[in-house]
Order: sequence, then structure tokens, then C-alpha cells
Amino acid sequence: MRFNRVRRVANIVVIALLIFLFIVPSLYLSRVTDQLLAAALKAERAAQADDLPAARAALEALAEVAGARLPQCKLFMDHATVDALLAAAESARFVTEREDILVSAAAIRTGVAELRQIELFSFAALL
Repeated sequence: MRFNRVRRVANIVVIALLIFLFIVPSLYLSRVTDQLLAAALKAERAAQADDLPAARAALEALAEVAGARLPQCKLFMDHATVDALLAAAESARFVTEREDILVSAAAIRTGVAELRQIELFSFAALL
């Protein structure tokens, strides 16, 4: 009788742990990539409007977010992909020309899309 209770509790703990391991990293990644995409789009729009100081400020904010939030992604993702996005964000910090800002923002958007695709939990991704 006591063994059944212990087994049920152990099963519930394992199920809760598995749910935590599949849901929390995905939610964290979604929140971080949303912030990165918003900053990249803001930089692109400012560069297209020839507002280079605003575009550089957006890229600076993007680099700050990436530097603060992306290292935690290494706990549950491929290190090379996260490192590539961190390098792109850091190099975008020093860009000054309009075309270079547009290219840097597009590269960051591509890197963020790749990160999102890696952590996508769907039936198609499992195949």
C-alpha cells in the first residue's frame, strides 16, 4: 500500500520535471528571440529612414540583450549557434554605415530564426 503512494509521487515528480524541461527553455527562448527581433527590426527601420544614431542605439541595445540573455541559452542549445549569434550582435555594435547596419540586422534576424527553428517543439520537428 505504501509502495503505491511512493510510486505515484515519484511518477508525478518525473512528469513535472519533464514538463519543466520541455516548456521553460522554450518560453525563455521565445522571450529572448522576441526581444532580439524587435531590436533588429527597430534598427532596420531607423536605418531605412536614414536615422543612423537611432539605428546604432537599437543595435547597441540588441547587443546588450544578447550579451545578457543568450549565454543562458547554452544550457539547453547548441553552443556554436548561440556563439555565432552573440558574435553577430557584438560585431553589429561597431557598425556605422547605413548598408552595414541593414546587413547586420538581417544577419541577426537570420540567426534568431535559426535559433527558433532548433527549439521548435512540434510533430514536424520530431521527424
